Amino acid sequence: MALPYLNLPSIENLEESYVSEWISDNGFFGEEVAGTIFPWIQEFLSGSKVVDSITSPCGIEFSITREGSKPQVYFDFHKSHSSLRSALDELEVLRVYSQALNHDIKTPLQNIALQAELLALKGKEDPKVVSKCVTGIRDSVFASQNIIEDLSNFAKLSEDSEEKCDINEVIMHVKKLLHPMIEKKNAAIAHGAFADLKIQPYRMLIIMKNLIQNSIKYSGNKKPQILIYETHSKDKHVITVVDNGIGIPKKDQTNIFKPYTRASNVGQVQGTGIGLSTCKSLLRGAGADLILESPAMGMGDNGGTAFHLEFPVSSIITK
Repeated sequence: MALPYLNLPSIENLEESYVSEWISDNGFFGEEVAGTIFPWIQEFLSGSKVVDSITSPCGIEFSITREGSKPQVYFDFHKSHSSLRSALDELEVLRVYSQALNHDIKTPLQNIALQAELLALKGKEDPKVVSKCVTGIRDSVFASQNIIEDLSNFAKLSEDSEEKCDINEVIMHVKKLLHPMIEKKNAAIAHGAFADLKIQPYRMLIIMKNLIQNSIKYSGNKKPQILIYETHSKDKHVITVVDNGIGIPKKDQTNIFKPYTRASNVGQVQGTGIGLSTCKSLLRGAGADLILESPAMGMGDNGGTAFHLEFPVSSIITK
């Protein structure tokens, strides 16, 4: 019967195959995982630490101790389960997000097909149709390119597992991605400097892009005005994205973070209803949270929305 712990011999008699066989007996890929933790075990046995822990690349948590008669390494099943559960939840979030991007790109492609068909049918007869169709095709191509660039950057950033994010860089990148939309709506985006945080950059890219994009989309007849800033308290570090848009009615706020849910006042503005649920899930996966405030403070009954990204103070990276 496989045991959840392994008694360790002296470092001189320790062999990697001994560790690998124990891991395999417990139902995991022994050689692959052992190759990761074996140098860690060797370092522990040759050092003076009493206890230590490590997470393998596949999310399995190991702890090691020399508190008993013999040094032991063992599986930390509770931590491993939490890590694997978090990874599965995040995969589901990314699956839904990729589906939304797939849905988004279909719209401009369908529009190109319709405009091309209209051009073929009536283009020779009416110069105005030609002009209108060419403009529509150009706009749809530009929209498609933007979505493809978004996918490309998302793929590159999702490969980066380092939990260090330059928030300033993320915001600049989002402004670049949304540049056509910002110009079209004449949106004003103001922000200061931000502390680096312990969170993967791809999370913040998706979150900030969704929030800023929503602020522009749901601005109604007003010129979009968006302010992004950070605040500190004893136990929280908060990044706030606030706008002067149409706001989210009180009756919709309870369910607004559920997938495929949209506010009742969006009118004809297109959307999938998964952006906010994706943002909240990505933040919670990083030990943070997303809090809604609408109407935004100081806006009275004039709408406006504020989203507060709440991080533990320990998330701040001191330089």
